[in-house]
Amino acid sequence: MSTRNQNDRAAWLQGAGAECSTPLQKQGRAWRLILIGAPGVGKGTQAAMLSEHLRACHLSIGDLFRSALSNNTNQTLAMLAALDFMRRGDLVPDDIAWGMVRERIDCLRCRVGFILDGFPRTLAQADSLKRLMERELLPLDCCTELYGSTGRNRGSA
Repeated sequence: MSTRNQNDRAAWLQGAGAECSTPLQKQGRAWRLILIGAPGVGKGTQAAMLSEHLRACHLSIGDLFRSALSNNTNQTLAMLAALDFMRRGDLVPDDIAWGMVRERIDCLRCRVGFILDGFPRTLAQADSLKRLMERELLPLDCCTELYGSTGRNRGSA
């Protein structure tokens, strides 16, 4: 496979105010996909491959959290609240995780589409995302749950 297609994920990681510079592809088709599943089942791997094939932006909630922990993102109110929970080793509550996604609404409006990796995690988040996408007239093409290994033996033969 060619080099991994990042599709300018800086806008996703940086948050409100960051701009996506991904050019619209010739086919003009904006795919909107959601991958859910337990940690380590391969959502990120599948999203990267789909992103490469469909030329859609790979938006990972896990990457967003990791970027926040390494101070590589804008410290918005939702991000600061999430960091407080993460530093204590607690799960980030629905309303705060949703706030982080909502701050990045322009990424969901991306002209080349998106592959949302690891969000929503709960029914409340799914309902909020559904209402937002309906309000923004963003049709969802597919939501799929991945099953399989939880990654305990990653990299082993």
